[in-house]
Order: sequence, then structure tokens, then C-alpha cells
Amino acid sequence: MGKAVGTVFAKSQLVIRRTGEETWELLVRRSFSDYWWLWLQDASAEYGLSIQA
Repeated sequence: MGKAVGTVFAKSQLVIRRTGEETWELLVRRSFSDYWWLWLQDASAEYGLSIQA
């Protein structure tokens, strides 16, 4: 935990960091934030996952 990795995902660059046993932090550029938030909500609904800002 605490380590981070940068990648390209859903047409945008982001940094993913594991913050807990079942929690993750996603860092996205501000210019992609609205797009990414809507994409993540849509993708997670299929699996019954909750997203917190």
C-alpha cells in the first residue's frame, strides 16, 4: 500500500494508488475529471460498486 503507478486508461492519463485493503485513489487531470467521473460511475454500476469523491 502507498505505492502509485501512472497509466493511460479510458482515454486519459491517471495515477492509481492503493490506500487500503479495499480502497484505491485515482488522480486524474482536471481537464478530464468530468469525463472520467461519468465513465467510472457507469462502469462501476454494472458490478454494484460504490464510488466516493
